[in-house]
Amino acid sequence: MENAVFANGFEDHIEGAEAWYALEKIFSASSKARVMQLRLEFQTTRKGSLPMMEYILKLKNLADSLAVIGEPVSDRDQILQLLGGLGANYNSIVATPQHHKYNKKEHFNRNTSIYNRNNFGFNPGRGLNGGRSRGSHNNRP
Repeated sequence: MENAVFANGFEDHIEGAEAWYALEKIFSASSKARVMQLRLEFQTTRKGSLPMMEYILKLKNLADSLAVIGEPVSDRDQILQLLGGLGANYNSIVATPQHHKYNKKEHFNRNTSIYNRNNFGFNPGRGLNGGRSRGSHNNRP
């Protein structure tokens, strides 16, 4: 490292801030190159003949390496890369998540319906207490 910074013989003329600036210039180019190298490797990794666990760990390690140098890969992008690199043998698995759309309202309605069918004292039209307001225990229908 000393040779890189002080190779021009100006070590006597360098101040603290200038030294940091010189280091930043030297290492920023290599840092950008490293980011590009890791991103390219992440985006082009394929399962091929790798065992599944080894393939997953390889992608995870690349994503972790990118995160360490300040270039995190989103969970969504990790999943997309994992699925995209599987190959034709896994088309049925890859196609399934793409065609399934999660509908929160449908999920809520289905779960509410199941809850109501189990007769937990909830009447959809009248609430938990059969439509009576608070304090109206004497006015039961």
